[in-house]
Amino acid sequence: MNLRASSIYAQIPLIILYLIPPLATAWFILDYGVDVPYHDQWILPSLFENFKSGTLQFIDLFNLHNYHRLIFPKLIFLGLGLTLNWNIYAELICSFLLAILTFLGLYQLSRLTNPEQQDNLFHLTNLLTSLVFFSWIQYQNWLWGFQVAIFLINFCTISACLILSYPKFLSTKWQYIGSAILCGIASFSSAQGLASWLALIPCVLGLEGSLTQRRKRLLVWILLFLISAYIYFLGYQPDEALKNDAFKNNPDLAQNPTLFLIHFLFNIIASPLIGSLQWSWVLGLIILCYFFYLLYELLIKNPHLYSFAFPWISIGLFGLLSSVLIAKGRYYLGADYGILQSSRFTTHTLLLLVAIFQLSLIWVRFKISALELLKNQGINTVLTYGVLVGILGSLTILRGEYAVIQATDLSFFLKSGQTCLTLIDYLEDSPFLNTSVDSCLVRIYPDVAFLRQEVKRLKTLQLRTFAETIPFVSDPNLKYGYLHPLPNNEPLVIRRKMPMSLSGWAILPDSQQQPNLIFLSYNNQKSFFANAYITVARPDIAELLKSKSYTRAGWQVVFSGESLPVGENKIKAWVYDPKRQQFIQLNGENYVTVKPKKKP
Repeated sequence: MNLRASSIYAQIPLIILYLIPPLATAWFILDYGVDVPYHDQWILPSLFENFKSGTLQFIDLFNLHNYHRLIFPKLIFLGLGLTLNWNIYAELICSFLLAILTFLGLYQLSRLTNPEQQDNLFHLTNLLTSLVFFSWIQYQNWLWGFQVAIFLINFCTISACLILSYPKFLSTKWQYIGSAILCGIASFSSAQGLASWLALIPCVLGLEGSLTQRRKRLLVWILLFLISAYIYFLGYQPDEALKNDAFKNNPDLAQNPTLFLIHFLFNIIASPLIGSLQWSWVLGLIILCYFFYLLYELLIKNPHLYSFAFPWISIGLFGLLSSVLIAKGRYYLGADYGILQSSRFTTHTLLLLVAIFQLSLIWVRFKISALELLKNQGINTVLTYGVLVGILGSLTILRGEYAVIQATDLSFFLKSGQTCLTLIDYLEDSPFLNTSVDSCLVRIYPDVAFLRQEVKRLKTLQLRTFAETIPFVSDPNLKYGYLHPLPNNEPLVIRRKMPMSLSGWAILPDSQQQPNLIFLSYNNQKSFFANAYITVARPDIAELLKSKSYTRAGWQVVFSGESLPVGENKIKAWVYDPKRQQFIQLNGENYVTVKPKKKP
């Protein structure tokens, strides 16, 4: 009993090391995640409405969305959305739980392919796998509920691979059927899911049986893939307008599309580790070459290692094939897009790295044992492997630091969007709010008219909460900020198309959480025609009010006279206090006269 207890206690430091990456990512999601739907998520209210009214049809689930069939993710969205008032945190947590289950599958596969050798090399490899698998460079996927599909596909693919590699768990027949069902789910969760069929061919060939049985299984497997692909592409008519415009505007792309595609592919393969515009493609090429070198070593030179290697070969192929599909669908946006917007693409592509780590472990073990290396040579091999693991781990952590910067910006704009969505009934149908890149509504969804329509659906369905009666406080007791006067303190006269700029500063003096936005109104309107982000550095305000919280309390906004009525307008600035649920006017008012359009 004492020996067993001491053994458990000895494992505690190792368990803690394994827990650090997932716990860090859980904190990351809770700290930077925001309960607000944005972009593609706004296709879901109509789905909720159809379900509630009893008119939901299979075609609603099957319909194409941006090249993808999202049947199973839509079912998840329906279940979570209608049960939990469409709280986006539920989707984020679902993605995280799928990632946890997927990593457990990877760990179990590693145990299967390293029998009776759970030593330092094993744990070093799997700790690196955990670090990369839960890396923050996937910040867009961790923080966007719509990306449940990505994590679901990974879960299905790894689970299918595990089932096919675990002969003691199920009979061969049910291994085959179970993995086929999982590949079917992956196929109709997003386009990359189709790659699971092809990637898992090595696992299918690894099933026990005679040569004839294996050939039959392979034939049926390929047939199932073709059937899935045929169904997937029924009525497949993606919008190619953006792609066509890219070819028209970029002569180099039109002349060398294959070069752009390959460059893009190499960039996204390297994206979990580095984000250099100059060197990413080089590292991507090295990673790909090393993967094929490992295949040569483990399949051609040492075919007896196939039984240990085939699960990781399948996982590596899935990461590679997914990367190819992503590159094929996005390369026209430019090779650098694969770096600058790589966060969304890494969740699949990093599986190639995971496979390389695990195949390297198998290869290193074989080299040490098969060649009967001298003790010093064996130690050198292990040390070299450890140094490489350390370098890769360091690169992953550095990419995580970059991800924090990006996630901070994303979270800021999502929180601003959350505020605007809650207050949408107070936001006018103005040119600024409908079209400006600085509009907090445009940040949520670029087509504001469509957004307002979907908000009406949510109100009817009683999903989410929207502000209805908020008081306007014009004479607060505390100092909340200032609307700077116009030049020379004189009224401004502009025409409808002319731009004008206003600036100032704003705070919530008795709150730790500072505002992200101010809103502008005219005359006595109890609604707003524009917003501004509070991001401008104001060290003078922080020094004056003796609080570092006010270091970036400044704001500035540019809008045209189109957002104002013709004639004289008194402009006021307001800040929203969510704690007291009231709009509070900032000190100062400006007068702007808008002249009508010139008659031709």
